[in-house]
Amino acid sequence: MRKNLYFGLGFLIVIFCFWIFLIGKFLGLSIGISIFVGFVFSIFVYYASILINALRLSSKGGDELVKKFFSDLKDFQTKYFK
Repeated sequence: MRKNLYFGLGFLIVIFCFWIFLIGKFLGLSIGISIFVGFVFSIFVYYASILINALRLSSKGGDELVKKFFSDLKDFQTKYFK
């Protein structure tokens, strides 16, 4: 489980860096693009913080605690982000 969490975090970072490079390279950095990049960065930080918290829980309580964390997170997202 821990290996999958590290892989997910690494994959998220690589995709985000590639996306920022692509936007900067081809579209330039106008104000609208900068705002959009900021929005995407906030989404990236949200998912990265979820994976980092899952890694911390994995080191403290094992896979059961991580599964409970993701279960509670899914319930929260279903309730508030319909």
